[in-house]
Amino acid sequence: MKSKTVSGCRRVRSPLFAIVVLLLGKNLLAQPCSPANTPPMLDHGWSKGRSVSVYIDSSFTPDQYNAIAGTFNNWTAANASSNNSQVTYTFTSNQAGADFTVFHTPPTVNPDVRGETVVSTDGFDHTIHAETRLNTTETDPAVLAEVMVHEIGHPEGLADCLTCDTSASVMGRGAPLGNHLVGRPTSPTPCDNASVQSNYPNCVPPPFSCNSYDANTCTCADLDVGGDPGVYDKQEIGSCSDWYLVTWVSYNGGATWYFYSAVYVGCW
Repeated sequence: MKSKTVSGCRRVRSPLFAIVVLLLGKNLLAQPCSPANTPPMLDHGWSKGRSVSVYIDSSFTPDQYNAIAGTFNNWTAANASSNNSQVTYTFTSNQAGADFTVFHTPPTVNPDVRGETVVSTDGFDHTIHAETRLNTTETDPAVLAEVMVHEIGHPEGLADCLTCDTSASVMGRGAPLGNHLVGRPTSPTPCDNASVQSNYPNCVPPPFSCNSYDANTCTCADLDVGGDPGVYDKQEIGSCSDWYLVTWVSYNGGATWYFYSAVYVGCW
């Protein structure tokens, strides 16, 4: 990671500006969720309503642990009320069985960054596992919180936002190594929630037959014989017919359904 030093400066505003701010309120200074301040999407995040077990390595001090755990709690709160994902984070001492692991160790892909997260996804592009490595150069609990809230955003489906203002998104630019605070939020912002929300529209059931419909993942599994040519074909073998478990998925709340797979289940 390259760092750039910017000389400090102080902007002088007129007394009239101060009066306008007092009259209209501090929201005049708030950063809007413009495209530049909205983090882009990385993938589809955890499946809706997923309970994610989190293991935080015991090498962290109690203060460091609490700072990191606090950012997971902040994401849980946002997911419950602000972005419709309903994803929750719970803590476990079982490293092997955890869905999300956090270690205090140098990143492997790029050792010169404060944190790095490896995300594993399933066939529907939903997160199934994440591992974060927080660089050992970062020891201040406040800095670890600033880094961790960003790293949680990746398995939530968010990419880095190089154009975001510091206060607009947890996915904005970080700082060079060495316990530097940049003032990034430690809870998802309205701009972050707006992006996450796009992954979790209210799913409308498909207009066709569906034996097993899951509103959380917006998927449909249907046990069928015969059907669309080129997708799965009916075959008569003596007195039985081939049956397939056909899966469909929607990425826009059920407005459009896409064929995903057809698995042969038997002939009867």
